[in-house]
Parts: sequence; C-alpha cells; structure tokens
Amino acid sequence: MVLVDEECKKLEEQLDALRMEIKFSERNGEEIAGELDNLNNQITVEEERLQQQAIMMKDLNAMIDQLKGIFNIFKVFLALRLKLPCSRVKYSLNANEFVLHRRFYYRFQI
Repeated sequence: MVLVDEECKKLEEQLDALRMEIKFSERNGEEIAGELDNLNNQITVEEERLQQQAIMMKDLNAMIDQLKGIFNIFKVFLALRLKLPCSRVKYSLNANEFVLHRRFYYRFQI
C-alpha cells in the first residue's frame, strides 16, 4: 500500500510537471504568434512604402523625360540661333550646362 501511495505521488508530480510544461508551451506559442503578427504588419507596411516609392520613381522618370524634351528643344533653338548643326550642341547633365562646339567651347550655365 505504501508503495502504491509513493508511486501515485510520483505520478501526480510528473503530471503536474507536464501540465506546467503545457502551460509554458501555450504561452510561448501565443508570444510567437504575437511576434509573427507584428512581423506580418511590418512586412505589409514596408510593401506599401515600396509601392509608393515605385510610383514616385515612375513619376520622376516621366519628369526627367519631359526635361530631356525641353532641353532638346532648347538645343535646337541654340543651334538655329548660332547657325550650327544640332549635333554640335551638347548638354552636360553633370555640369548643368550647354556646350557649343565650334572652334572653341562655349559654355552656357543653366
């Protein structure tokens, strides 16, 4: 009888330990689920930000194309005004200037 009682107490202790492990595992699972939700929210926010940046880049590229068209018109105007072929009028994007090639270089700063 004493052996049965001792065995019963050991089994109850093991059962209590297992219940504690299950509760701990459930809490960890809930914490992990919460962290995953936070990460999913961050990913969603980052995707939206990247989509907005892509739209802005498309708009900027369109504006750059418009500016190139304006510079080409200005280039033709300068070439006609100075009686030069258009191929001798170049625009330097880095220096923001038009360079006219004749015998000498003429620079028009913008």
